[in-house]
Amino acid sequence: MAEFKTSKDFETWLADKPADWAGVLAQRIALRAFPLIPYSDKYNDKAHWRLTSATWRIFLISSVARHIPTDEISDAAIAAIAARSDLAARAAARAALAARAALDAALSADATWLEENGDPAGLAVLPLWPDGMPQVLQKIWRDARSALAASLPLIADWYDRRLQGAATAFNLPPDADLAVIQRIAAARDELWDLDPRAINDTIAGWIEEARAEVTPDPVTRLAEIASPDVSKQDDKLHAGPNPRYDKADYAPGLADLPAMLRSLAQTLLNAAPGNLPAPVRQSLTQYLDHLRDYGAAPILGLLQDAMDIATDGLEGSDLESWEPGLGKALERFKKRHAEFLSHYPLNPERETILASIALDEEKITNTLLRDIADNLKEISTQLKTIQGTTEEFDKILAAQQQIIRDVASLPTAPQDTGNKEITPKKRTFFNIIGWLERLIKVGADVTKIADSPSGQDALARATELWQSLQNFLQQIKLYD
Repeated sequence: MAEFKTSKDFETWLADKPADWAGVLAQRIALRAFPLIPYSDKYNDKAHWRLTSATWRIFLISSVARHIPTDEISDAAIAAIAARSDLAARAAARAALAARAALDAALSADATWLEENGDPAGLAVLPLWPDGMPQVLQKIWRDARSALAASLPLIADWYDRRLQGAATAFNLPPDADLAVIQRIAAARDELWDLDPRAINDTIAGWIEEARAEVTPDPVTRLAEIASPDVSKQDDKLHAGPNPRYDKADYAPGLADLPAMLRSLAQTLLNAAPGNLPAPVRQSLTQYLDHLRDYGAAPILGLLQDAMDIATDGLEGSDLESWEPGLGKALERFKKRHAEFLSHYPLNPERETILASIALDEEKITNTLLRDIADNLKEISTQLKTIQGTTEEFDKILAAQQQIIRDVASLPTAPQDTGNKEITPKKRTFFNIIGWLERLIKVGADVTKIADSPSGQDALARATELWQSLQNFLQQIKLYD
């Protein structure tokens, strides 16, 4: 393991290393100190925001400098480099005073990772703080982020993404992301002389223009469509239906459907024999209980997971040899369930997004799913220890863990079902990735979590799990 007791130790270690190793390490050191740049007691001071936006610009430009011709970088951006050099040095010095041990440990972890993997591009997309952001810097970033959210929210969102190890600045495909950064690099003083909100809105417009010109990778929308969703309630993590995609249209017949579905689910449970596979029985019970608790406002992701596991298991069995009419009961159950889903107008859009991600399901092994469930259990335990979650969050997280374990016990779908069919295993895998991203984003804004070592550990574990699943998903995706 690479360890540095003094700056001289680091210089000696770096002397025979490739130049791009030094580049990525320098950038990550500076990024860890970034919260100290927008942090100020003069948030309304125009000079302060000019320095903040200048520093942000240079972080963006330096991350893709090899792709931008020198003559496309404006004089304003070059001036920003000069402004940033002293500012970044002072910020790094302040950060070292505030969190020296954590900064040293993070640098050591980065250097060790490079020694073991030799991949600076891979290091650049890892979370900035392997052991969680130091508490003192978390408080500084929360304060600075609140001010940025009112003036330059793009910078706040950008840094949140960098903390998680996002590969792009604006959640765009790489080429589109680079195009926006090139426009920022070429921007003249006329832009940077505007007030902070006008600067933000101008660049936000460029991002939307770029987004409109590309077909986004559907993987980037998994957090948007996640069900359950994660929110903040009374300074705790809370979970519930997705406020957009789980919202029903009003219809007179909707109110009656939950009772009908509960009755049909109970019929299937009563008619099934004692040797019904445990995951199927558990899923039917979970479906029944969920509708009893949520009625016509369910968490569609959990409800559909339970439905998929139950019907997949039942359809793989000889229904008529168990109980006369069980097959017909199952068909009525599926028909009513489809009718119920038809009252949620954005659910088909979510299904289209999920179906557009083709992957090799055989790679989603039972061992992988059980490891995910074990990690979620550890995260849950850490969060409950500090009372950082609502009872509903705990209940829903427990339900997700059970679903993952039930899905792990199912056989892999046959190849002739097609790589884009939404199987129970795929749906659960996609939903967990989106849900983890929501947990990380919302959890960073919960004081009980952000200020507690156990909370920081839980977020660090969640971030590591999310990043590993993202990387794994990119490896098993199939491209047309």
